[in-house]
Amino acid sequence: MPPPPPFGGGAGASNGRRANGHPGSRQAAARGPILVQPFAGFGVAAEFDPASGALQAVPASDGTRGGVYGDLGESRVVFYRDGAGLALRVDGRTIDLGGPVRVEWVLLERRTTRFTVIENGVVVFEVRYRTLPPEMDLGALVHSVLADPQRRDQTFRA
Repeated sequence: MPPPPPFGGGAGASNGRRANGHPGSRQAAARGPILVQPFAGFGVAAEFDPASGALQAVPASDGTRGGVYGDLGESRVVFYRDGAGLALRVDGRTIDLGGPVRVEWVLLERRTTRFTVIENGVVVFEVRYRTLPPEMDLGALVHSVLADPQRRDQTFRA
């Protein structure tokens, strides 16, 4: 399998707001790379740098998985946990999933799925993509984890 392509680095490393909605950066975010694996099993393990958004392929590792990556439509998505909690990196933006965030995952007509992230009542990310089996749908995973407080607390913990 080829390594994951570089993931948008540079600007947009955070959403510019803390979980409480005030300007700033995510509190207690990871200081180093996080081991992530492909969600649907296609691809290789990678180190994800939350500060830059970069994904770098690494040899198979027995390290603790801190997240998963995959595609939703045309967007590369990383769903991970760092010191500040669960987050979603998409299109050069980090979305703190511990704040006032709601995720909608809706099956539409014609085998299409809509995945939407709403922060403080504002849509910050929306994508439509071909419907996948749930075990291969990263949007379904994010939605189900955030809908279940116990899973939300335990996902990607060491």
